[in-house]
Amino acid sequence: MSGLRKLMVQVEALQRKLALMEAAGEPARTRPSTTASASCQPLTDALIAEAMGAYADAVAAHASDGNVPEEAFRKRNLDWKSAALLSPRDYGRLTKRAIPGGYNKYSAGRVARILAKRPVCARLAREGSVATYVEGPADALASILRSKHTLKADEAGIEDGILRLWWD
Repeated sequence: MSGLRKLMVQVEALQRKLALMEAAGEPARTRPSTTASASCQPLTDALIAEAMGAYADAVAAHASDGNVPEEAFRKRNLDWKSAALLSPRDYGRLTKRAIPGGYNKYSAGRVARILAKRPVCARLAREGSVATYVEGPADALASILRSKHTLKADEAGIEDGILRLWWD
């Protein structure tokens, strides 16, 4: 079995296991977190599986020689938004799993490093391409917005106290 196929099988197995746990009323396992703010939530296995599903084509492209199987395109979700706000560290951990090779100009490490310098929480999304929603004090959001060029974001703006970053 190819490395790509093994990875897809592992993601599907994790998603089935989490669905069974949820159906049985068991809580998903959480991972240790360094929380930047009281509103940040812990990174869970369920969120990792959900994000890897939304970005199945990016996961598959990284695991293979760039030839993404049709299965990954069928599995991906181009209109997805995480329910959880994560600390910058957990956001970085999640995005490195869901988008392991980056995505055009998007770099999980670069974004996580910039967010980590501020008391914020971030939510990964997919709006065709990579999107991130950041919540925190207004001055922290304004500081991140000024880093738009360093982040290499194609779109950035604050609306209703939430910073949205998007990469094409």
